[in-house]
Amino acid sequence: MLLDMARRFTALLADPATSPKGVSAVAIKTGAQRYARAWSSESAEGNAADPAEAVYWYRLAAADGEAKALTNLGTLIARGQGIAHADPEAARLLWWVAAAHGEAIAMFNLGAMYERGIGVPVDIVNARKWYERAALHNHAPARAALTRLGS
Repeated sequence: MLLDMARRFTALLADPATSPKGVSAVAIKTGAQRYARAWSSESAEGNAADPAEAVYWYRLAAADGEAKALTNLGTLIARGQGIAHADPEAARLLWWVAAAHGEAIAMFNLGAMYERGIGVPVDIVNARKWYERAALHNHAPARAALTRLGS
């Protein structure tokens, strides 16, 4: 099972040498720069949002070890933005790895998946566990979720 997860994770981060807009991956060298390029593409700073371009650069930034890129890539994949269709299983895997790197938003997103049964069976115990982890990182929405769940 772990080998399958590792293969799936590696496949999620694999990408062609150029972005959908034709920008070479080597033109932007560091994970931080790639993350900034992805964020700019996703948030439409000065341009129309381009989720496919954001997915491309988040994948490269994530492969370079940018944990926030894992979180944001998971969010786009969960929503089906910039890819052919939504893939909650892939999003969960990305968020799980990001959470292991201390990303509170990824922890919160995992809690929401389990609370709502998005790509997984509803599991309030697991939801609470992920919300508690996010709350330890001072994530206010996670604290609100715990209050809502009666924790």
